[in-house]
Amino acid sequence: MTKHLIKDSMSYPKILNIDPKGNITYLDKNGMLKFDLNSYQLTDEKQIEVFEKVILDKIEMEKTIE
Repeated sequence: MTKHLIKDSMSYPKILNIDPKGNITYLDKNGMLKFDLNSYQLTDEKQIEVFEKVILDKIEMEKTIE
């Protein structure tokens, strides 16, 4: 059973970290900690599916990774 790791007062979804390889650590729209996305392969459609909106555009992703 997976538990919420962050207090419920935090807004979701939220990106916690993007490492230099593009791997994204995030809280999904339900507040669950996830590691299954990579910024180099992330499309707007996938962002809408996971986060219910586009959170990162390509320029923001490149700046965050640098």
